[in-house]
Amino acid sequence: MTRQWRLIEDGPGGPAWNMAADEAILRTFNEESLPVLRLYTWSPPALSLGYFQKISRINFEELEHLGIIPVRRMTGGRAVLHFGDLTYSIISGTDEIPAGVSASYRYFCQGLLAGFRRLGIDGDLGSERSARGGPDACFAVSTGADIVYKRRKFVGSAQKRVGPTLLQHGSILLCPQLETLGCIFESSGARHREALDGKITCLEDILKRKVGPEEIARAIVEGFAEALGIEFIPGSLTMDEMSVAHRFVDKYRWTRCNLAEVKSKGHPEKFGNSTTGWVQFSLDAPDARLVSVAGDFNGWSTSAHVLSRDEDGLWLIDVELPPGRHVYKFLVDGEWRVDPGSASYVVNADGTVNCIVEVE
Repeated sequence: MTRQWRLIEDGPGGPAWNMAADEAILRTFNEESLPVLRLYTWSPPALSLGYFQKISRINFEELEHLGIIPVRRMTGGRAVLHFGDLTYSIISGTDEIPAGVSASYRYFCQGLLAGFRRLGIDGDLGSERSARGGPDACFAVSTGADIVYKRRKFVGSAQKRVGPTLLQHGSILLCPQLETLGCIFESSGARHREALDGKITCLEDILKRKVGPEEIARAIVEGFAEALGIEFIPGSLTMDEMSVAHRFVDKYRWTRCNLAEVKSKGHPEKFGNSTTGWVQFSLDAPDARLVSVAGDFNGWSTSAHVLSRDEDGLWLIDVELPPGRHVYKFLVDGEWRVDPGSASYVVNADGTVNCIVEVE
């Protein structure tokens, strides 16, 4: 059965705009929206950081010297260098894809893998487990969310879930990055080069020729159409998406304040003129396979709000809640768990406790 998706081929965009546009599509997505595949590049080049990633080891002087702009993503994980890559983003309702974080990654990667096969590349999904305290670069580890060629990673991806909507975006390496990555992490450049050596590759090295983003974008579109039965409707951002993106640009612009390490969790964030608030739920559970959040806001459904896992084992989701006091709990691999970051708790009918979040 053929399904329709929107296709947005944006070409080069600034770091703040690229991230604002991805978030705008995610935030404005509703039950009537078609899934979106967006393809874009970066001008000027950028270093995108995971939502909770520390910045202490980044060599900002070297970034400035190279003309690379840092930006913080809304997804988790580690640093991605957008310097000779093609970035894809997919925004879809979670009811249209397989349930579970790993299954959703595998589903979307089918389209990417089919696209690479059209170029003569027989890629595979990564199989490593990420470990804490490792290198800051995303491409040092190849998990099941990533794509490798002969065990060397050339596509890294991350997810963000907002209620019943999912964003997956990722970087496809076109040309070598090893030397540049080794320069931009302060006092640990040699360690990063060593960690990445033999674990990272790019399409130019695989194909033994120069490649451009237009050629790769065409193969990716054809791969998704073939593997997932997609009929693409070419277009651009809607007026609503454009308006929301313009409102988001400032929060992604490069300042030390915008890059400050994110430490608050479960803090309600107002969005637009809505009478609701966005609450980010997060749980540190690196060994978990499936995490969801249930509460009075979703009828205690254990499948309505499934969290996404980043490379460091932090599970995240944004949920839109009405003003007031809400109780909730995490379900981790079938077992209930309280949020250690919750400011207050209440005893429930079972004699255990639920967590409380307040939305103003």
